[in-house]
Amino acid sequence: METIATRAAALGSPLSQLDRDFGLDPAPDGTSVYRSPGGSIAGIAPGLRGGHQRANAALAIRALELAVPLVPAAVRAGVASVSWPGRLHLVRRAPDVLLDGAHNPAGIDVLVEEMRVLAAGQRIRVLIGVMHDKDWSSMLRSLARITTSLVVTRPRQARSADPWRVAAEAPVPARVVEDPADAYADLLATSRPDDVILATGSLFLVGDLLAAIDPAWGAAAARERAAVRATARA
Repeated sequence: METIATRAAALGSPLSQLDRDFGLDPAPDGTSVYRSPGGSIAGIAPGLRGGHQRANAALAIRALELAVPLVPAAVRAGVASVSWPGRLHLVRRAPDVLLDGAHNPAGIDVLVEEMRVLAAGQRIRVLIGVMHDKDWSSMLRSLARITTSLVVTRPRQARSADPWRVAAEAPVPARVVEDPADAYADLLATSRPDDVILATGSLFLVGDLLAAIDPAWGAAAARERAAVRATARA
């Protein structure tokens, strides 16, 4: 933060800091209130799950506010309609199935904390598939805090890690089902209605599962993976 503030001052650029100058605060009715030096907008209900998405929404609103005058109705509608396949994406109920493309230790840590809230008191069953060049050992240790068992699979991508090696290093009991669609079907068949199934570890795994569940979702996930690859090249 000190480095960013120093650079902004040197360039004469205005600096807005989340939770100091602006934010999106929970309201008693379950919605949120955006606040900034320009005023406030009540009744905001982010379409994405997770407390971290409130921070993301606040940043997006503030960036927009610095460029154009805010229209409260448009802000409410825009934030509510955001869709991001594969990010705490609830794809079915009883059992609840959540897909999340977290693929590094920091992302998994955030996911674990969100799952503590979203699935409090429920049994969480984790399906994981990772890329071999990721720090999946740290990811497994974090996921072990919320689950007692893992199913490890192999995303349909050349960079995928060997699921047998991943399972062998898991800090909780793990079994391998090599094909993602078969692994998903197996978890559905062996879960209770009040269980929660969490599939994570890779956007490629999420894409495989979305395509198996609904071709339209699979197409959306393919676009996100392409965007990730383009960002990595840049």
